[in-house]
Amino acid sequence: MIAEDHVAGVIGFAAAGRERSGDPTYRGEVYAIYILPSHQRHGCGRALMRAATRGLADVRLPSMLVWVLEANAPARAFYEALGGSVVRHQPIEIGGATLTDIAYGWADLAPLLETAATRRPAPLRARRRLRGA
Repeated sequence: MIAEDHVAGVIGFAAAGRERSGDPTYRGEVYAIYILPSHQRHGCGRALMRAATRGLADVRLPSMLVWVLEANAPARAFYEALGGSVVRHQPIEIGGATLTDIAYGWADLAPLLETAATRRPAPLRARRRLRGA
């Protein structure tokens, strides 16, 4: 999924599909989501998560998780505000340092889809391309 606005062009993206480890509970996964800093906190992340969630639901993946570094407090607050629950921790090595990766999970996407539907849409256009689904 690509987020664009009429002035800046591409301002963010999200990639989602089947959960990569074969988890029986969390069948979908948001692999990556990124918004340009200049467009953060304006609804673009919510719009991309809504598109990713809808895309997963459309291909009958009723649950999902997303990984985030434990030290990324803004991203963690974002996922918690969307109703994600911490379901897993794992070490990850980046640049020779061992960090902690945290998985936020949604066992049922329906509440996330309903919450997203009640919010004012962000001023962007999102194109969906779902990988691995």
